[in-house]
Amino acid sequence: MRLGRPVALLVAAVLLLAGMPAAAGAAPTASTEPAGRYIVTYRPRADVDAVTQRLQRRHAVKPKQLFHHALRGFAASLTGGQLRALRRDADVAAIVPDEKIRLAGQVTPTGIRRVYAHRSPLAKIDGIDDPLDVDIAIIDTGVDRNHTDLNVVGGYNCTSSTRAAWSDHHGHGTHVAGTAAARDNSFGVVGVAPGARIWSVRILDSTGEGLLSWYVCGIDWITAQKDPLQPTRPLIEVANMSVYKAGSDDGNCGL
Repeated sequence: MRLGRPVALLVAAVLLLAGMPAAAGAAPTASTEPAGRYIVTYRPRADVDAVTQRLQRRHAVKPKQLFHHALRGFAASLTGGQLRALRRDADVAAIVPDEKIRLAGQVTPTGIRRVYAHRSPLAKIDGIDDPLDVDIAIIDTGVDRNHTDLNVVGGYNCTSSTRAAWSDHHGHGTHVAGTAAARDNSFGVVGVAPGARIWSVRILDSTGEGLLSWYVCGIDWITAQKDPLQPTRPLIEVANMSVYKAGSDDGNCGL
């Protein structure tokens, strides 16, 4: 049985209280240089694979990320000529720059007691490791897959083509995962939803930076995951992200 909305609300209430640890060791990822990179979205009824293949043949477009679920389209480096051609294409709804995003600093945490998680009958914080039946996606720098105080069950890497490289080489994502779901046991700290299943969705590199397309990639993957026992329901009930992007409103919301 999944606890769903009550646990989701409980977790969401505390995730903004997470702090930022010092950076850990580096690991190679794709470049975060956004110059010449764009996100291309298709119109609602466009077939993502068919349209993309057509654009590859006709305009030599080379997608770096394909999106099917949260939105429909791709991310790629484009020349001026390719940009002009795609803007005239009937299947293309919008083209926006693939801008740089960075790790967002958190306010100083005031702890589990501030959100009364220690009094929650759902969390049942009592020093006994009794994991909650809920799935949480940490959209961040990754999560340490071997952390003994976390119930990490899997993940997805959007910072390179190596999808299994979702472990944390910075530290922030692991910290947030601990705030959300550190086990209720005899050591370390306890989370708001103790022992909940953690999914590491890595969209930021070892310096805490990434690209907007990596962020969309993470949301796209989460949206595609379905409960194996109830395929009409999403697998992941809660998602946390700690990123920001500088800029102003370009009037393209919805496109």
